[in-house]
Amino acid sequence: MYRNTYVEREPGEKVNDRNDRAIRVAVAWYESHLMPSQVDKRKGDRVRVILLTDDAENKHKAENDGFEVATGMLFVWFLLINDTVSNKPSVISNYCILVFF
Repeated sequence: MYRNTYVEREPGEKVNDRNDRAIRVAVAWYESHLMPSQVDKRKGDRVRVILLTDDAENKHKAENDGFEVATGMLFVWFLLINDTVSNKPSVISNYCILVFF
């Protein structure tokens, strides 16, 4: 376990809720870890962390925390229909994707 992303279960907290909270802590850590290397980049050129989840409550909480979130289905749909991504695979390199379902 990594001390910067370790999340202890709170009294009365369900295991799944603790795991979801740990995922959001990991997303926050990745975002903060990437920031120093992107100081000189334009906002549109910065790598973003996208949390993929099909858990509605986790998605809602992550969005409230300011994270970029998508369902697995929505993200796959985006990749399949987006001409920019289809014609320029390098666009995908601007994303760091964490997959948790």
